[in-house]
Amino acid sequence: MSFPSPDLPDEITVQAGRSVDLELPSYAGSGYSWSVEAPTGTAIADAVLRPLGNAPAGPPPQEPGVTEPPDLVLVPDQLTITGRSPGVTRCRLTLRRRFDPDPPAAQHDVRVTVVP
Repeated sequence: MSFPSPDLPDEITVQAGRSVDLELPSYAGSGYSWSVEAPTGTAIADAVLRPLGNAPAGPPPQEPGVTEPPDLVLVPDQLTITGRSPGVTRCRLTLRRRFDPDPPAAQHDVRVTVVP
């Protein structure tokens, strides 16, 4: 896996009351998932993360009782950032396996500027 994607911006600007969607690369069946952390105590922006779809079903096994591991299929997540009030804040995106104590596979900070 190659993360973070060069398509993820370092900065976004959004108007108060409007939203911006970012697509986050993710592989279905890999065990990795994104989380988003925004600074607490700010009312500048909201961030909501949701999957954009499900992994397609693979072909049935060729022999009874034998299954192949699933292929890694790109099934992105969508991050929606909604401006609430003018100001600047930061969202930290982290890709990790929830059960894995190792460092995350990727982290990416996005500076969010909300304009009137």
